[in-house]
Amino acid sequence: MGESRRGRASLRNEHRVERMERFLAEHYAEDIDVPQVARAAGVHPQYASALFRDLRGRPLVEALARRRVAQAQLLLRTTDATVLDVALTSGFQSLSRFYAAFRRFVGQSPAAFRAAAPLPPAESSQAPVLHVLWIDDQPLNNLAERRLLATRGLFTDAYTDNRSALRALEHASFDLIISDIHRGRAHESGWDLLRELRRQNLRVPFFFYTGDADARLRHRAERASAHGAFHRSGELLQALLLACGESGSTSSEAEKSPDRPSD
Repeated sequence: MGESRRGRASLRNEHRVERMERFLAEHYAEDIDVPQVARAAGVHPQYASALFRDLRGRPLVEALARRRVAQAQLLLRTTDATVLDVALTSGFQSLSRFYAAFRRFVGQSPAAFRAAAPLPPAESSQAPVLHVLWIDDQPLNNLAERRLLATRGLFTDAYTDNRSALRALEHASFDLIISDIHRGRAHESGWDLLRELRRQNLRVPFFFYTGDADARLRHRAERASAHGAFHRSGELLQALLLACGESGSTSSEAEKSPDRPSD
């Protein structure tokens, strides 16, 4: 019983931090502060800062600064905007703060960074924020994978059963769906969810993530109009990004990724 309570508490805290990360990704360009981020997660500002540090290993304010610097790097490499415009567009309120943060996290000045790695202008100068619905009856098993997705702008809402997932789809829009297959004695839960979504004519890209994603399962997934079945987090991330029109992770990243535990 004690372990069960600790597991539920750990999952609640992970959800709170994920909400903070999503808020940062969606509002980093605005003049936001810790109390606003905390409200998005439904916790006290002091608790939000401590919780974020405990689960992510860095202060909340540092995560915000890193997110802004990452956006500045994208703008420097893909646009000809002035350094001042890049700083302001990325959420920094002054050039001095921008230069200090950029040197701290990148190790060089914005001008030196731009000169060292120029790229042609991209169609979009803002990293996308994508919403992912993840269904798994053991959500604590996927914390590492969900954190990996968050680093690429894919933020998850986690549910443990089909009914709650379908309710979520009634009230919110999701860009991608990930599901397990077996849940306890229900060996077709993931397939049941996919069939119901297709019956409702919901064509959101659907992916299976399971420890037994062999060739036979992948073939069945393709025939059922899923976008694939995976057991390595790197391969899953690559497929998700490709489905959204982005470049995926490299093959070496996929090879290093751990296997997903069997359902």
